[in-house]
Amino acid sequence: VERLAEHLSFSHVSFDESLRTLNNDEQEKIKVLPVQERLDLEAAVLLRSPLLYRLSCIEKLKEFRPRIHGDKGWYELVSRDFSVRPPLNYYRELRLFYNACKINFNATNLQMGSAVNQRVFDVPACGAFLLTDDQDALGELFDIGKEVITYKYREEIPELLKYYLNNSQERKRIAECGRERIVREHTYVHRIKILIDSMKKRYS
Repeated sequence: VERLAEHLSFSHVSFDESLRTLNNDEQEKIKVLPVQERLDLEAAVLLRSPLLYRLSCIEKLKEFRPRIHGDKGWYELVSRDFSVRPPLNYYRELRLFYNACKINFNATNLQMGSAVNQRVFDVPACGAFLLTDDQDALGELFDIGKEVITYKYREEIPELLKYYLNNSQERKRIAECGRERIVREHTYVHRIKILIDSMKKRYS
């Protein structure tokens, strides 16, 4: 499970493709597993790989001593180089936290494929700066490089952090542009209108 999950976390391939990294004996053992045991193996790998991926991204932040807000599980996952604090209330506290941060960091769950998570909208909506992984869907939502900043490879993370920490005006300009895009195209009102228009075209 650990080897397959680690391979998936770096290669972003399917579970079946990751099986090819095993030796012939291991592949044969998996082939003859009962259906439920094979499903259990796949589930274990798919559960573990996003954790390994996100941890490997977060490790790149270590020299910057970032603050993480989350449950007690974080204490077991990261070293003392990270400041782990209690969870924040989404409605009352999170927006204040985003605005207090010079850089907000995001690593999307692998199981989302090419899609983006809620943080990609929440951070710019607060007028705060976002550094996120380069998901395919992101280019349809934002002008990358002008409204949000992305990293394609984990090795890019430290240099991007250094650059934007040292260039506050550019950082603020990108955050402002991101918020303008949210207000212009990505509110709940926009989404409901799209849903209604699609339903009218389909059913009227």
